[in-house]
Amino acid sequence: MMYQVQPNPAATVSGVAILPQAATRCSDLCQESLPVFGCPAVGKPTKGDNRRSRRAAKKASKPNAKSTMFEFVCSDNSQMGFTHDEYSINHVRLCKDRIDLGDESQCEQLENQIDEAAEVAPPHMWASIPCTSGSPWQYINRKKGGAAFIRKLAHQVKESKRLFSSFTKRAERVLNHNGTVTFEWPRPCSGWKRPDVVAFFEKHPQFMCVDFEGCAVGLTTRDGLPLKKPWRLMTTSQRIKDVFQDKRCKCQQTHARCEGAKALWLGRLARPDIIKPINDLATKVQSWSRGNDKKVLRLIQYIASTPHYRLVGTIQDKHEDLELRLFVDADFAGDKSTARSTSGGFLALSGPSSFFPLAWISKRQTSTSRSTTESEVVSLAHSLYQEGLPVLQYGSFCLHAP
Repeated sequence: MMYQVQPNPAATVSGVAILPQAATRCSDLCQESLPVFGCPAVGKPTKGDNRRSRRAAKKASKPNAKSTMFEFVCSDNSQMGFTHDEYSINHVRLCKDRIDLGDESQCEQLENQIDEAAEVAPPHMWASIPCTSGSPWQYINRKKGGAAFIRKLAHQVKESKRLFSSFTKRAERVLNHNGTVTFEWPRPCSGWKRPDVVAFFEKHPQFMCVDFEGCAVGLTTRDGLPLKKPWRLMTTSQRIKDVFQDKRCKCQQTHARCEGAKALWLGRLARPDIIKPINDLATKVQSWSRGNDKKVLRLIQYIASTPHYRLVGTIQDKHEDLELRLFVDADFAGDKSTARSTSGGFLALSGPSSFFPLAWISKRQTSTSRSTTESEVVSLAHSLYQEGLPVLQYGSFCLHAP
């Protein structure tokens, strides 16, 4: 998306405006147009054009001695920005829709804005890089996702390192202006152990580690149950450390459960009948809706109403009479939003008087099939190479081992 600043036209590079020769400061471009970098935090527009609103607008347009907070990697409607606007704190959201934080040509302009903010008061930076690549679930996904998932995960790790490298440069610039820097990630995130992350915080010993739980700062579900989410901050601000260091879980009541994760563990362990709805819900994490809340409720109610369901296996034959049986199927264009099919597979050890379940699969296909036959062939290939052949090779090795 390209932007152009009026009344003095500015050249654009990758959607970020460059200062025209007529302007000497970034603030000159922000009076009647979009900001040069990032997205400013603004509240709800005032209604009417009375004297009070004009006076407030005139007062807001004047320079002040307040520090500026740069929120590194965030959405264009982050809650921190709204809160800062309520308290009249200068806040700049650095979201991907406005600036590519991995592009050094754009970040050079961001550094100019940091320098300008430092002329008024020491700037501050709060960073929260996406932590998907460091989720503990990735240990399981690496084993189950195959080569395609490993390539996708490698791309996410590469992007995370690129953003963190950009953060380190901007953070050092803020620190050189006597500002403060805070970096947040979930405590279980494996990214904390990455060499580039460890090296940066060892290089700057002024960073202090603060651990806290979400329930201690009022994080709850819609039903009012406390939600325990372990977080970690690395900050150079003593004030932030003093505020959060005692925010540890002291709740006496039951915490809300992460039902999706527990249901996924149950499905992989002994309930193949719930694998597909769990996987469908997992794809909606980034675009959750109330409809998904109802689906989760229905899933949990189904699990609660079927505690008598058991996964039973029987072996009553010699190993010479046993064979592997792989059952596969696919729902053609089952996903209404993408028209993609879902592969399903069930692997069992079978014999004249034996039947023992070994593994089961339910995975969204990465391509759009044009017929039922095509979707089932894709399902067959996936189940055969991901489960069937590895188990067959392992079984042959065990039977012929000395």
